[in-house]
Amino acid sequence: MRMLNKSRRFLKSSEFIVLIILILVMMVFYFLNPAFLTFRNMADLLRTMIVTGILACGVMIVIISGGIDMSFMTIAICSAYITIRFFVAYELELPFFILAIMSMSIGILFGMCNAFLINTFEMPIFIATLSLATTIRGLMLAFVGNEYIPSSDMPKSTVDFSKMYCFTSTDSGGATFGLHFAVFI
Repeated sequence: MRMLNKSRRFLKSSEFIVLIILILVMMVFYFLNPAFLTFRNMADLLRTMIVTGILACGVMIVIISGGIDMSFMTIAICSAYITIRFFVAYELELPFFILAIMSMSIGILFGMCNAFLINTFEMPIFIATLSLATTIRGLMLAFVGNEYIPSSDMPKSTVDFSKMYCFTSTDSGGATFGLHFAVFI
């Protein structure tokens, strides 16, 4: 009886309704284009959503705790840029996890700036994080402008990481594709 009540509750939940809508949308796309539900397309969708998914997991923690972080994307971009620029400027070749730790450390420092604004000046979370995001964006525009780092200048460990796949496959047309292991992060 208890299991039946849980099942009924699940069938009436908003999560179940979202699941049904997702399945219906996937079926519509499949009927419009049968290549939609192929393994290659699903692997491509997962690959393109890696960065968004990782950042969404981070901001989810903030939202669950009752806040809203308007600066997480700007902090992520700035942290990555500072890290890569540092390694390029000093021609350092270190493992990728060192770059990741350095980038996360920079992000933590920016997060501490947010915490300082919120706790010391009792600023609303939305205002504090939005102001930090605007400040970082302005500083990056002033100091970086529209400059980019070409992939040929990237540290080798970063380029190698971008090519790490759990597995690869070749389709009937001879094109090779794979599923990047960062999907599982």
